[in-house]
Amino acid sequence: MGTLQLASLEASDQSASQLNLERLETLLRSLNVRILLENENREIVFVNQKFCNFSQITAAPIDLIGADYSKSPDQSKHSFKSPDAFVGRIDQILAEKELVLDEQVEFKDEKVMERDYIPFLIHY
Repeated sequence: MGTLQLASLEASDQSASQLNLERLETLLRSLNVRILLENENREIVFVNQKFCNFSQITAAPIDLIGADYSKSPDQSKHSFKSPDAFVGRIDQILAEKELVLDEQVEFKDEKVMERDYIPFLIHY
């Protein structure tokens, strides 16, 4: 999971900022990993098809932009070996806003996922 916080933009900076966001989205789409970026309000800013496929989300990634993702971990927790620990850890990670790399999360079916959380801000 990642957090993307967008600052307010001055009118003269909007076209350059839009170009930078488009470049960032192109880069993220090209990575061979599952990606979900949320803003500080837990709204989806970017999600790729790999994440949707893995999470069994049938909506197109573009249709999820702006959606509130805060309830989703609670809704999907039953797929995990320790459901309440899964949700609690997400809450802890988001509260601490500290880097998390290669954290293993176990599913009930014995699959293991590695979770990374990289908090970052974009300032213009």
